Amino acid sequence: MIDNRVIEGRAATQDDVDSATCVFFIPDERSLPYSLGRSLPAAARIIRPSDGSGFPVAGTEIQIVQSEIVDGSEILIGFLTNCAEGVCTIEDVELLPDSGVHLS
Repeated sequence: MIDNRVIEGRAATQDDVDSATCVFFIPDERSLPYSLGRSLPAAARIIRPSDGSGFPVAGTEIQIVQSEIVDGSEILIGFLTNCAEGVCTIEDVELLPDSGVHLS
């Protein structure tokens, strides 16, 4: 279920790591929550060209469950697909209109 993986309005903590409820964790209070202007989970699509690394290919639909700005400059996105989780930068995704349909 996606809803128990959503981190919204705060940065992930060590407790989130320990309970497996976050996709990523930035230590030393170097991360702050970043608003995408809509509630999470948010539908998006990967737009980063495939580099053969196993990262989801461009066009893969994802659900964003975490969004944080790190060191005041880089915006990281934690996401889920039907079969995996991952982290990318905000430049790697395109937000989709909210259809109310989320991955399960």
